[in-house]
Amino acid sequence: AWRRAAPGWGIILLAGFELAFLVLNLLLGRIPGWHHVEAPWRPPAGPEAEAAAWCRTNLPRDCLLSIPLTLFPFRPLAQRSIFMSPKDSIFGLDARLAHLWLERMGEQYPGKRTAEETLQMKEDMYPRMPLGDLRKFAGKWGITHVIFPREKTLPWPFLYANHKYVVYAMGE
Repeated sequence: AWRRAAPGWGIILLAGFELAFLVLNLLLGRIPGWHHVEAPWRPPAGPEAEAAAWCRTNLPRDCLLSIPLTLFPFRPLAQRSIFMSPKDSIFGLDARLAHLWLERMGEQYPGKRTAEETLQMKEDMYPRMPLGDLRKFAGKWGITHVIFPREKTLPWPFLYANHKYVVYAMGE
């Protein structure tokens, strides 16, 4: 009888070894591409996490931020609203919210309608966004703060800066 059960035990042991290997590598941070997975035993680190922590502590809960699409994972760490997120999509939204998302996407990234197309151009479009567009978005959508890469200086008062990002209060 044990000979018939042996293949089942082999599969269970193999799955156990695979699970142990995965957990060990997660603990040690050795899985490529999983750096964005936040583990409860390892607090988030880096300039993105620093900017998010500052926003969470110092900005009002009702603020609306415009951020680079590369600033991930900002929303869960900062616990503040953002204008556009790379994880936003129309799937799972009711029709009214889907139209709102598409309108925002079309305004912030003209000519691009899909999240995939937007993510392909995210690296260079946001830092080159004209100030007039930012002012227009702020007036229409209620954006109160912007976060930009440190390389670009904006005419508004800066509230926080680290070696990669600057947080600005939207001015007149």
